[in-house]
Amino acid sequence: MIEAGRAYVSANKLFVNGIRDLDIRKFKDTKKQFDRVREDMELAQVKNAQAPRNKVHEAEEATQTLMLSRKAFRHLALDYVLQMLSFMRAQYTLFQQGFNILDEIDPYMKKLAAQVYTAHIHNLSR
Repeated sequence: MIEAGRAYVSANKLFVNGIRDLDIRKFKDTKKQFDRVREDMELAQVKNAQAPRNKVHEAEEATQTLMLSRKAFRHLALDYVLQMLSFMRAQYTLFQQGFNILDEIDPYMKKLAAQVYTAHIHNLSR
C-alpha cells in the first residue's frame, strides 16, 4: 500500500509540474495570441466595412486583409481547442491512474479496516 501511495504521489507531482511547465504556460501564451489575432480580425472587419467601394484597390486590400486575419483566427482557435483537448486527456489519464492505484489497494484497505475493527471490539470487551 505504501508503494502504491508513493507511486500515486509521484505521478501526481509529475503531472502537476508537467502541466504547469507545458500546458498552462502554453495556454496562457496561446490565449494572448488568440486575443491579439481576434483584435486584428475585428479591426480588419471595421476597415473592410469602411473601405470606399469606389476605390477598388483600397477595397480589395481591405478584403484581402480581412480574409487573412480570419484565416489566422480560425487556425489559432483550432490550435487552442486542440491544446485544451490535450490538457483534458492528461487530466483523464491522471485520474484514471489514480483510480487504478486506489482500486488495487482496495482489498488491503478493507482487510486493514476489518482488522482494526476487530482489535477495537476486542479492546472494548476487556
